[in-house]
Amino acid sequence: MNETDQRWSGIQRSGWTALVLSLCLTSAVSVFLPPVLSVLFVTTIVFGVGVLSYRCGRFLLPILAGALLVRFLIIIADQVFSLLPTPPISRVHNQHTIEIITHLSQGELSAMPVEPNLWTFMSYYLTPFYLIIGQDPIAGRIAVSVSSILLGYISYKIGRFVLSRNQATFAAGLILFWPTILYRSVVIQREILLTVALLTVVLAIQHMYASITWRDAILGGLGIIVIAVLRVENILLVAAMIAVAGYLKSRDNPYGMAAITIVVSVFATFFAFNTAQFTGYGAVLSPDVVDAYAHARAHGEAAYLINLHYDTWLDIVLYAPLKIVYFLYTPFPWQVRGVVEAMVSVSAIALLFSTVVAKRSIGKLRNRPYYLGILTSYLTTGIVIYSIVEMNYGAAVRRRIQFIPILLLLGVIGLSDLEVEINWRGE
Repeated sequence: MNETDQRWSGIQRSGWTALVLSLCLTSAVSVFLPPVLSVLFVTTIVFGVGVLSYRCGRFLLPILAGALLVRFLIIIADQVFSLLPTPPISRVHNQHTIEIITHLSQGELSAMPVEPNLWTFMSYYLTPFYLIIGQDPIAGRIAVSVSSILLGYISYKIGRFVLSRNQATFAAGLILFWPTILYRSVVIQREILLTVALLTVVLAIQHMYASITWRDAILGGLGIIVIAVLRVENILLVAAMIAVAGYLKSRDNPYGMAAITIVVSVFATFFAFNTAQFTGYGAVLSPDVVDAYAHARAHGEAAYLINLHYDTWLDIVLYAPLKIVYFLYTPFPWQVRGVVEAMVSVSAIALLFSTVVAKRSIGKLRNRPYYLGILTSYLTTGIVIYSIVEMNYGAAVRRRIQFIPILLLLGVIGLSDLEVEINWRGE
């Protein structure tokens, strides 16, 4: 390690140490403050950490702190002026968390939920924040906003495999301030936590190409558990990444290739004959099951392509390109009916540009087949599966958040070698 890298490591450790100590101090003080004052106090601390980090000449921690600061300010403004709509599921998560805190305060441990499902996981994750900040929905929103910062940090770590430090930092900032991610980071929903778990698994698999360590195995395992609890069908994405990683790592080993093929075949067969465990529909995977699952989601004013049906497997294949366009880029401008939808529509147009630019990254990463294979298998499997079964752009906006960080990261990779020359007027 050269002198510059040693200096950077020292600065990075100092920055994270300051952040951890600040969070500990903030938690201790916030217990004695009302919810809104607690958030204001946390906001002040985050601002101070960001400024100190910026003075050190490095920008990742200031960007993370700035993204968290913006989230806190949005939460405070919405708490005062009621600017944003509150998803109904946020109220349910809030109610379940308060029930857990009530059981804890009354010593009713036997009444605590233990089922490994979405509601239990979210409630236990939110509980510490409610205990520190107060029994108010603002505490749950703070909890989600704090976890959302991990999206930027993990994306930065994934990007550092092929990008410079500054380029990866720019990608992290772009992801953290992406409009739909920013909005979902200030409401109590699972999308942000699920995406953090998915990116954790992506990062762990990327690391395992060089060597398999206990840290990566543990992080990857925890990520898979969280994924299985929050949205079990996403295990298919994990299986696709592991299969591609196994093939690429064992391409010179015929026995390894055979073993991977057997494992993939067994998993695919299990999924095909146990579809109900993943989707809640049917027993055996078939076009009728896929059609029923898709049309169960086609309700409300945000539904699209409601007259489209899957009668055969060929229908699924032929309609897939159209469904992918709707999944990634709705609502279209003519579907906008409010400020929030307008913001989402603009971000969808920007995502289209990022997708086009991301194609350049494929050529640039041909000498990194493992890296490219993991990211493209994650995107292709996830986007195709969700596109086929999604028929509501409200749900599509939430679910595509799982793929936006990687799409944006590939977009930055695609543009990373462009040189922009600015000619000032008169020169």
